Amino acid sequence: KTAYEIKECDWSSDVCSSDLLLKMKQLLRIGCIVCCVFSLKAQSEFTRIRSDAPITQSAYDSIRKQFLAPTPNDSTLYYHALLQLKRNNIKTAKQLIQDLKHQNSEFKGLPYLKGLLHFQTEDYAGSVAFFSEQIKLDSLHYRAWYNRALAYVKSEEVLYAIEDLDHCIRINHQNYRAFALLGYLYQFTGNYPLALQQYEKVLKLNPYYQEAYKGMAFIYNENRESDKSCAVLLKAKEKGINIDPRSLALNCPE
Repeated sequence: KTAYEIKECDWSSDVCSSDLLLKMKQLLRIGCIVCCVFSLKAQSEFTRIRSDAPITQSAYDSIRKQFLAPTPNDSTLYYHALLQLKRNNIKTAKQLIQDLKHQNSEFKGLPYLKGLLHFQTEDYAGSVAFFSEQIKLDSLHYRAWYNRALAYVKSEEVLYAIEDLDHCIRINHQNYRAFALLGYLYQFTGNYPLALQQYEKVLKLNPYYQEAYKGMAFIYNENRESDKSCAVLLKAKEKGINIDPRSLALNCPE
């Protein structure tokens, strides 16, 4: 069984051999990794619009000013909908998407907006469908590939997610979030060498990405290379990132 298939009855069995207990311990460890993967919703591309810079208040005010014009254009509606999704204003975003569809049903960014909307409302099957539609319209839309991968993770389709992240990275080699998620998924599937490769790429692009250090330290510890784990945590500390070794069951020298 995979970690996703663990049922309550598996844990309440009256008969637990040592082999079974060992297996359950391994599954529990995998389950912890799954939690890390699922926490990546916070790293969704909802927090960015085209560029990798955060949305500033002035940018928001500018878009809102254009939106309040007598006849806002398609792009203004599109960006305002993205902003509302970022702020988790689902009702407003949904209305903006409907307005955009009414104004221009052929607008090429509509499927992407709908994919984000369905992701936010936890309809991951619908999200996958709309991101797929966006990819058919624009196969170089790396954000659609990335967000569809997130939707696949939420749908427990890890292999599909890995394929989409590979596509995303081919299009945009600077997307460290894609490398990070790929690292999580390789870690989850037990492919530690490939996971380490992804984390190393993350840190080349963003040397302050805490989760990459955690992932590397976890893998080295699993491989019984505690010295390397501690070295990773020390490197993180040099960047101003403090990770408690005890959270990884490590006993590193001060």
